[in-house]
Amino acid sequence: MLGTDQTMSKMSGAARGPTFGRMAPPSAGRARLLAHLATFLIACSSSAEAFAKDARPEIASAELKIEHAELLIQADPAAPVDAFLVVWNGTSRNVGLRDITSPAFAGIGTVRGRHDDRLPNGGLENEIFVPSRSELLMRESGMHLVVRRSGTELLPGQQVPVTVGFNDGKTLTIMAVVKRSGERIEDHHHED
Repeated sequence: MLGTDQTMSKMSGAARGPTFGRMAPPSAGRARLLAHLATFLIACSSSAEAFAKDARPEIASAELKIEHAELLIQADPAAPVDAFLVVWNGTSRNVGLRDITSPAFAGIGTVRGRHDDRLPNGGLENEIFVPSRSELLMRESGMHLVVRRSGTELLPGQQVPVTVGFNDGKTLTIMAVVKRSGERIEDHHHED
């Protein structure tokens, strides 16, 4: 009878069973599948900027509309303004917000979460995508807009027109409510 040390030394190669930690090189088909999957995930993460959520089909309208808009102003008129939109895309196609303008805006950009006091100079650098049958809900802790004021005075309680241009050429305008920084923004959802 062999001892434990002798038994272990006799086991070699295939007799040891599967080796974990080493994978066979991927086949060409598998490599293509992995490349497509990686591309899809990157595209999804880019277009998921919208933090979109699916709505229940029984209450979804089949239209594209801006449901709500708010501007949070600082006491210092030179400070950037935080802007928040809620956009419902009830259509069967993905849309992109290409341009956002207002008489109160001299420049606009997108930010994620808190930001510094740098002011945007022009328009949007990239489209903001909203998948079909989804809602874009901008939040202070997530993606939202930062605005450089024009010469227009902004006062709490005031309403300011904001026009959104979409990648299909359509434009929609909504009156944005002006609030002081620190005030709670409305938690608006399409179902409400």
